[in-house]
Amino acid sequence: VENSTWSSGRNVLFGAFAGCEQLTDIVIPEGTTRIASGMLAGCSSLESLTIPASVTSIGKWAFYKCDALTSITIPDAVTSIGKSAFASCSGLTSINIPDGVTSIEEHTFNGCSGLTSITIPNSVTSIGRSAFLYCDLKEIVIPDNVSSIGAYALCGSSVQNVIIPNGVTEIADGLFKQCGELTNVVLGTQVTTIGDESFRDCVELQSITIPDSTSWIKSDAFRDCTSLKEVYCKSTTPPKGYSSMFTSCASDFVIYVPMNYEYDYKAAS
Repeated sequence: VENSTWSSGRNVLFGAFAGCEQLTDIVIPEGTTRIASGMLAGCSSLESLTIPASVTSIGKWAFYKCDALTSITIPDAVTSIGKSAFASCSGLTSINIPDGVTSIEEHTFNGCSGLTSITIPNSVTSIGRSAFLYCDLKEIVIPDNVSSIGAYALCGSSVQNVIIPNGVTEIADGLFKQCGELTNVVLGTQVTTIGDESFRDCVELQSITIPDSTSWIKSDAFRDCTSLKEVYCKSTTPPKGYSSMFTSCASDFVIYVPMNYEYDYKAAS
């Protein structure tokens, strides 16, 4: 099967075309309201796809491992995109998420190694675990309304500058791990915890300011950040943490704290 179309129906059955490795083109008719889970999973030759304006939801694993798909237009009516919906779509280079989607589920774009551009609307309030794991994103604008970002969400990506919204209270485990091009990150004013390995191997990061809301820095949080030499703590009671949180940072590494507080950074390095 090299191309396919159908003339009626409002929903596509679970995995209806899954594993059709020779399928290159498909037309989904107007009136369809939902792309069901796994519908085109493993259609590795699929190059062209038109989703009609009537679609309001995209199920989990819907386009998993559609390697040849380079771009896709998600209709404005879509309010729900399931977990792993576009995972391992290695040819996908850019995507716009429509206003109305409130959550980017876990693993949604996991392994989209060619993804360099994404637009996230202000309607999004949460980004799930491993949502952009090992994507090639060099820039991502996280909307101010986001209050939750899952573990490893940007791990291994190419992001260079990131601003964490003030509503986020935790820098999750591994969030920026292996982000080798990250040079600047601004933490929100409500961050209380910096998780395990959250910045590990961010080899280009040279300085960071820890907000006064932060009370805990977990194990290996900045381990192997070999260029990190300046950490600024704004609070008069700098955060507690594991002894390995600053292991293998720059040789001239130093923590700056308010003048009325003494902090033995060597003991925590």
